[in-house]
Amino acid sequence: MENNNEINFFEILDELWKEKLKILLISASLGSLFFLYSLFLQDIYISETKLKVNNNDLTSQLEASNLGIFNFFQQGGSQAGYLQDHIKSRDFFKLVSEKTNLIILLLNYEDIKNLNEEQINSLLYSQSVREKYKDELSKLNFLSQHSLFDSSFEIDTSMGPFAIRSFHENPIMAKIILEVIVQETNAYFKMRDDKESKDAIDYISRELPKIQIVDIQETLSSVLSAKLRTLVLSNIKTDYVLEYIDSPYVPVSPSLPAKRLYLYSGIILGLFLSIFWILSRKYLLRE
Repeated sequence: MENNNEINFFEILDELWKEKLKILLISASLGSLFFLYSLFLQDIYISETKLKVNNNDLTSQLEASNLGIFNFFQQGGSQAGYLQDHIKSRDFFKLVSEKTNLIILLLNYEDIKNLNEEQINSLLYSQSVREKYKDELSKLNFLSQHSLFDSSFEIDTSMGPFAIRSFHENPIMAKIILEVIVQETNAYFKMRDDKESKDAIDYISRELPKIQIVDIQETLSSVLSAKLRTLVLSNIKTDYVLEYIDSPYVPVSPSLPAKRLYLYSGIILGLFLSIFWILSRKYLLRE
């Protein structure tokens, strides 16, 4: 029984060796075909930024004093996970859409192929551009717009730093997408903390004189002090939540499609198909 298997195996090898030119020709042809196909695909540029999630002194002070009631990172999961969910949310996209023309540029309504970074940024915040495409945008479903925005970048927290990668056919636009995300994330949390701090300071300032219990007075005074520090930080710190470790860059060459991968995939697929074809003709269809 073992002898038969051995003979059959060498018979297969012998048959494949006889047809080696056909196998090589089919593999090379399919690899070349896949490679040629990749040349007609749209080039995609990838930009990346690495960020530090700021856990500022205020957070430590609040935790140390057991007053973490205003710490927006105190609930469950990690800071990075919280920010990832926030950036990917529909609410964040709505905020970005209200303040910028990013979705208009992502939809390619404006031709930015030959524009420099300054010109594209000008379009990004242009009110006239917003008015120009107001009707076109109104015809598009909000969820479809959010899906396009969501597909223009990815967030990776697996390697340590908070990394964001963006994808676009224009290398400058790939960089601008990242800058908008970081800028609007910082602006949102600065505005949120600024408002909460002012409301808390106003409330405590009105209520503190009415309270006669010393322990409560000390607690409210600690909260008031913490909120004053928050107010100061929200007004003087630019990188409020996300701070650049490695700033976004304009990629020099396209990252996608991976032409070598198309070539190798075609060769491997051609190899398997040619072997299957040759063996099928000899052993399955010979009768």
